[in-house]
Amino acid sequence: MAISIKSTSGPNPVPENSKPSPKPETHPRKRGDGYIYQREGSGNWWICYYFRGKPHRESSYSTDPAVALKKLDKHVKELWAAKQGLAAFVPKAEKVFVDELLDDLEKHYKLNGGRGLAQFRSHLKPVRKAFGDLRAVDVTPKVVDDYIDDRLAGDKKAGVGPRSAGTVNRETCLLGQAFKLGVRRRLIVMAPHIRSLAENNVRQGFFENPEFEAVATHLPEYLQDFTRFAYLSAWRKGQLRKLEWRDVDRNAGMIVARAENVKNNRPAQDCVGGRAGGHHRAPVGGSRVQDSRRRRWNQSICFPS
Repeated sequence: MAISIKSTSGPNPVPENSKPSPKPETHPRKRGDGYIYQREGSGNWWICYYFRGKPHRESSYSTDPAVALKKLDKHVKELWAAKQGLAAFVPKAEKVFVDELLDDLEKHYKLNGGRGLAQFRSHLKPVRKAFGDLRAVDVTPKVVDDYIDDRLAGDKKAGVGPRSAGTVNRETCLLGQAFKLGVRRRLIVMAPHIRSLAENNVRQGFFENPEFEAVATHLPEYLQDFTRFAYLSAWRKGQLRKLEWRDVDRNAGMIVARAENVKNNRPAQDCVGGRAGGHHRAPVGGSRVQDSRRRRWNQSICFPS
């Protein structure tokens, strides 16, 4: 498309029987400060500035030249700050949507192993619904606070109950991570401040051994060893379900949970039988039911379901 330049730094010929465009400023701009102009057939004013020796053109989305000049001056100040090393300049930062940042965060999460991906997506779903259609520059601390208030209060009409402070913190934490990743990748310039709520979810009370045994004896036989070992070792359910017989060293009396099966990616150790640190350790697959199931199916896991 042909571009008709109407620069503000000099006189422009005005066609007959047409009104001249309003003059946006009384003094010409300095060299390197860019200029504003109108394209042929468009009433909106455009801005042009130079970044790393290349021209960048953007629409001001306004027919008012003062609006275009304000936007141009803003970019010129950002360019100056970038040259001084005070801040990064990202030409297309204003066009980035939060949905794009969340997509990048999910890809980043998968590349790092993607542990607990289902839970990650569950926390990300309400964040995407609330912020996905917003431009990143429009997400302010107040917008985030409004989201926090809505999640804590819930929505009876939509059938959404109030969420706990811990749940809201997990959600806003993902939003903050998405913005920080965008800043590191030079997609946006800055991230908004996101408050963290105080959490009061400390577990209280103890499940003593007699109470536990009263429950365990009513479980199916194939679950009893699994439950007893979980109770005594305090290992996570997913960690126990992936425990294999190759992880059990009966001679040394040790059980090792491999790092890839542990949430913090650090191997965990426990004892087989006897006492360790004053605590009894349950035998792995010690019941006849477990042994018979293992022989029957030739399974490698310690606790087949």
